[in-house]
This record gives sequence, structure tokens and C-alpha cells, in this order.
Amino acid sequence: MNAVIQHELALLRTLHEQKDVPFRGNQPATEDEIRAAGQQIHFDIENGLRDLWLLCNGADYWMTFFGVFSDEPTPCRFLSVAEAVQRWQEFQGSIRDYEQDSPRDPRIRGGWSHPRWLPFAEFNGFSTCVMYDRAPNDGGTDGQIIVYQHDPDAIYWVARNFEEFFQQSNRIIEENDLIE
Repeated sequence: MNAVIQHELALLRTLHEQKDVPFRGNQPATEDEIRAAGQQIHFDIENGLRDLWLLCNGADYWMTFFGVFSDEPTPCRFLSVAEAVQRWQEFQGSIRDYEQDSPRDPRIRGGWSHPRWLPFAEFNGFSTCVMYDRAPNDGGTDGQIIVYQHDPDAIYWVARNFEEFFQQSNRIIEENDLIE
């Protein structure tokens, strides 16, 4: 099992305990659930995201699990494998060309959505959506983390991989007091 993911999950639990807020993560996903999800979305879920789902298959709807900084520090909930696949399927019907007003990070492929972007966390009905990117642009890395932010509509590059994202997320949660 991935030691970085185990450490960051333990740290997240500690951050919740320090605020006297219960950590309400779901029971772990199974290898079969993750493999079936990969078959539905037509790509494998690898590295840290897969490892986290094997420890905690999403969390309670109102629980801060991740902190992300797009245009401001934002608390996000963690989707279960099934929720991620369902949202991915919904996004496939809404793929269209998209260009944001400000320049996009060159590591992120153009467009509004992509069949190899898997949402795994969200805030406020997906007005902020954190995605696992298996289709990076030149200079990006397979498995990088990107975030869509509504109003102003933009897609931001967040981290080279899931492990880096989870470490950064815990720092954002702690530094910005995102657990309530």
C-alpha cells in the first residue's frame, strides 16, 4: 500500500480530530469495484487515487476531505468510485469546446471536458470539480490533478500526481481552517 497516501489519510483524520469534527469516510472500495470502474471509463485508475479508494471509498456528503486552491481556498468532498463514474458519464454528454478568458496552463489539454478526465472531488454541486487527468497536454504528467472552477470559469493545473495533490490538500485545509 502507498505509504504517502496512508500518511496523508492519517493526517487528515488528525486534522478532523483537532477540530472535534468526526471523520466520516466510507468503507474501502474493492479491487473489483475499481477495476470495473476502469472498464466503464475506458482507462485505468492508478497510483494514489486508486490507493485512497482502497482505504476509503469516498466520504460523507458534508465532510471536508480535500482542500483545493483555484481562485480561493475551497473545501471539497471525496466521491466514491461509483459517484466518480456516474459524474464522468454525465460529463461525457456535455463535452464541448471551451476556452477560458485567462490563458490556460499549457500542461492541460484544451476543451471543456475530456473522456480521460475523471472527477473525484467537488464543492457546491460541482461548481468546483477536482479531476484526475489521464490525458495531459505537452509538458503535463499522466495522472496529474486539475480543477474546474465556475465563476470565473477556468480550469487550473493543481499537482503532478495524486500523492502531491493530497499532501498539498492537507496543507490547504490546515492553513485555511477549512474543516468546520
